[in-house]
Amino acid sequence: MAATCWGLSMESCGTDRFPRSAGARELHQSCDHGGVKGNFERDLTAQDRLRFFGELRALRPACSNELIQQRNGQRQDRNNKEVSGQVSYQHTFSSNLLGTVQARVENVQAALVSNPLSTPMEVFQDRGFREGFVSGTIIAGLFQTS
Repeated sequence: MAATCWGLSMESCGTDRFPRSAGARELHQSCDHGGVKGNFERDLTAQDRLRFFGELRALRPACSNELIQQRNGQRQDRNNKEVSGQVSYQHTFSSNLLGTVQARVENVQAALVSNPLSTPMEVFQDRGFREGFVSGTIIAGLFQTS
């Protein structure tokens, strides 16, 4: 019988920081974070195994303001997101020979957005990168028998 394994995990957190005194330069800073991961593995046969893994993570920190910027209504937010996935296939040819093929892709994005009241300037930024790879491996073992 083929074995199957599922996995799922989630995480979430947030924080607010406020000044320690009335004269503090930084008025307010907050951050939210969350993510979800999932995986699936299945033994297709006694010699073949298939695996999938995926992950999504997000981080949303608010940029801190000085008091004068806060009073003028400034708001600047950052948004960071990462999405990745992987698939692999493993085949046992014999007790001395194992082969694996795998592929992975990752997409990372980061953005900064200001509202129209941001001073002394309104800033925007959108950047990121995407990468991926495919690889194959053959493992051969030489065993001596007594």
